[in-house]
Amino acid sequence: MKPFISLAFLFFLFTAVNGQALDPSFGNNGIVRTNFDRSFDEAHALLVQPDGKILAAGSLLEQVSFERFFLLARYNEDGSPDRNFGTNGWVKTEFHMGNESSTIRAMALQADGKIIAVGSSNSNMKTELAVARYHPNGSIDTTFDHNGKVLISTGGNFQTEGRSVRIQPDSKIVVGGFTSDGLGGELVVWRMHMNGALDSTFNGLGHAITAFGLGIDEGVELLLQPDGDVIVGGATIGINSLAVTFVLLRYEANGSLDSTFGDQGISYTYFGAGDDHPGALALQPDGKILFAGSTGSSIHANSALLRYDTSGKLDTTFGNQGIVITDIPHGPFESPNGITSLALQGDGKIVSAGPSRDQNSFQYEWSILRYLPDGSVDHTFDTLVSTYTSGTNSATEVSVAIQQDGKILVLGSEEYNNDSDFVLVRYDPDRNTGIEQPSFTPHSLFIYPNPLKTATTLGYTLQQSTEVSIKLINPLGQELGGFGTYSFQQAGSHEQLLTLPPELPTGPYFLLISTPQETFSFTLLVE
Repeated sequence: MKPFISLAFLFFLFTAVNGQALDPSFGNNGIVRTNFDRSFDEAHALLVQPDGKILAAGSLLEQVSFERFFLLARYNEDGSPDRNFGTNGWVKTEFHMGNESSTIRAMALQADGKIIAVGSSNSNMKTELAVARYHPNGSIDTTFDHNGKVLISTGGNFQTEGRSVRIQPDSKIVVGGFTSDGLGGELVVWRMHMNGALDSTFNGLGHAITAFGLGIDEGVELLLQPDGDVIVGGATIGINSLAVTFVLLRYEANGSLDSTFGDQGISYTYFGAGDDHPGALALQPDGKILFAGSTGSSIHANSALLRYDTSGKLDTTFGNQGIVITDIPHGPFESPNGITSLALQGDGKIVSAGPSRDQNSFQYEWSILRYLPDGSVDHTFDTLVSTYTSGTNSATEVSVAIQQDGKILVLGSEEYNNDSDFVLVRYDPDRNTGIEQPSFTPHSLFIYPNPLKTATTLGYTLQQSTEVSIKLINPLGQELGGFGTYSFQQAGSHEQLLTLPPELPTGPYFLLISTPQETFSFTLLVE
C-alpha cells in the first residue's frame, strides 16, 4: 500500500494571499501594512468601535534607544489612518524615563468613547501591570490617576502583567493577568474605579490572586457575565506531573470564587502530557463559555477549542465531549499552532485566529477557521485554513474581530529586513470568489515517498480538465529552476514522477501544485 499525505493534511498556502476572500475595498486589496516611525512594531490587540473605526494596539521598539513603548493606532473603515487620532493616526505612550519596555496586550472601550489599554511595563529589571486611558482623539486622559497612567505591582513583586480588560456597566475596570516572584506565577484579577484607583470592595484589596499546583500559573483572558461575575481562563503546571492544565475560574462580583462553578469555583481540563497553551475566551449569548488555545508538543501541536456550560462543565453537545482539536500541519516538525483570538458571528458561528510556524522553514502563517455552533468545521468558509505568510520572527499573536456588516478583521505583525510592521487584513466571507467547484477531488492528493532522496511521485485527481502547475520552492521562497511544469490535464486521476534537481542540499522544501482556481502545498523532506 502506498504511503500518502491526504488533502486533510495540507494547508491552503495562498488562500488569503491570492485574495479569494480578501475585501478589495479595504487598504491595498484587503491588506494594510503600517510601519510606525521606522520602528520595530508588534501587534497584540484589535477592537472595532461602534462607529466602525478600528483600533489596533501593541508596542513600538525605537531603533535608536532600543526602548519599547505602548503603541495605539486607529484606522478608518477603509483601512486608511485616522488622521484625527494622535499624530497621523497613532500615539506612543511612555511610562518610565529610560530603559523602558512596555507593551499593550488588550483594550476596552468605555461608554463615553475613552479607550483603556492594559499590558506591562518593565524598567530596571521589574515588570509592572501598566494601564493607560486615552480620550477619543488619542490624547492621554490626565483625569485617570494623576497623569493618565497607572503602574501596579502585585504578589511576587517581580513580574506583574495585564493580559485582558473589560468595562463593567457601572464603568469600573476589570483587568486579568498574572504575577510572578521569578520562580512561579499566580493568576490575578484587578478591579479599578474610573479614576484609576483600585476598588477595595473587590476581595478587600482591589485584586484577587489564585494559585494552583506548583504555583506556575498564568492568566490569559477574562470575561464579564451579565450578572457581574468574572470568568478567567488560564493555565497551571504541576497538578498533573509537569504538564499544563487549562483552568477556568469564576469569581463573584465581590472577588470571591464562585463555589457553584466547576470544583469550588475552578474547572480543570487536562489534555495529557504535552506543551499546551491557553489563548482566548468568548462568551456566547446563552452563557456558554468558549475557551481556546493549543495542545500537543513543542514539535507538533494542534488548535484546541473547548466549550463549557454555565456550571463550568464541558458541554458534551459540542465537538467530542466538549472539545474540538483541529490539525493544521505544515510538515512533520512545527511549533505550536494555536488559537489566540475568538470572535462570534451573529448566527452563532465561531471564528478563530492564531499563528503557526514550521520549524523547518521558520515560516509563520495565520490560520483563520470558522466553526459551526456544534463545533464542527464550517466547510463553506472560503478561508477554511487561510494563511498569511510573514517573516521568520513575527509576533506569535493574531487577533480577530467581526464588524457589524459581518466582515472579518485580522491583526498581526510581519517582520521583514530587520523591521516589523502591523498587518491588518479584512476578509469578506460572503464575497463570491468565482470558484464554483474546486479542481481537485477531496482527499485525492498524495505524495510518496516523503522523506525522499532523488525522486517522488505526486498523485491527484481532477474533477475537471484544467491547467496544472507544479513548482519546487526552497525555504527562502525561491523557485528552483528545471523542475516546474505547467500543462493542460484532463479530468481524472494522475500520477507524475518528480525528479529533484541534482545535488540538492538536504532539508525541507515546498512542493506547490496549482490550478487557476487554487494552490496546495506539501512539505518535502530531502534526505
